[in-house]
Amino acid sequence: MCSCDRAGYFDPPELQPYRQLDWSDVNKPDAKALAYRAAVEGLVLVKNTGLLPLSPGTKRLALIGPYTNATSAMQGNYFGAAPFIVTPLQGAIAAGFEVQSAHGTDIDGTSDAGFKEAIDIGKSADVILFAGGIDHTIEDEAKDRLVITWTGNQLELIRQLAALGKPMIIVQFGGGQVDDSDLLANDAVSVISS
Repeated sequence: MCSCDRAGYFDPPELQPYRQLDWSDVNKPDAKALAYRAAVEGLVLVKNTGLLPLSPGTKRLALIGPYTNATSAMQGNYFGAAPFIVTPLQGAIAAGFEVQSAHGTDIDGTSDAGFKEAIDIGKSADVILFAGGIDHTIEDEAKDRLVITWTGNQLELIRQLAALGKPMIIVQFGGGQVDDSDLLANDAVSVISS
C-alpha cells in the first residue's frame, strides 16, 4: 500500500475533512498569528556586527534592493492568494523610520543604472538595509541551480554600498540559500537570511 492510499488521496472528497476547508477556515486570527510567528522565527541572523537590534537613535534608513517593495516574490513557491502582503518598505515606514528607497538593481540584472541613486540615498542614511536574494526566476520546481552565488550584479551593488562606511544590514530573501561568504568577511555588514 502506498502512502497516498494511507493519506486518503483516493477516498471520496466528502470523507476527507481537509478537502472541506476553504479560505474562510484558514484566514482567521489564529492562522494569521501562526503565519506571523513562522515568518519571524524563520529569519536567521547569520551575522551581527552589534548593529542589531537597531538603536532607538536610528532614524534615517536607506532601503535598497530588488526586494524593497516586493509583493508576490515574498510568498514563496507554494502559496495561495495572500489576504495581504507587507513589503519591507511598508514595514520600515510602519516601524517609524524616515525611509528613502531605491530599487538599485534587478534580481538577475546586469545594469548598474540604478546604482547612483542607491549610493546617493545610502550616503544620507543612518543605516543602509539591502533587501535582495533570489526569486522564482532563479529557483523553482524543475528549475534547479548549479551555483549558489548571488545573481546578477547585486553583490557589486552591496560592495559599493558597504564602501560608504555606513552601518549596513543585508537581508537575503528567496527560497534557496546564496553564498554569503563575501558578506561574512566584511566586518561592517550584518546578515539576515529569510
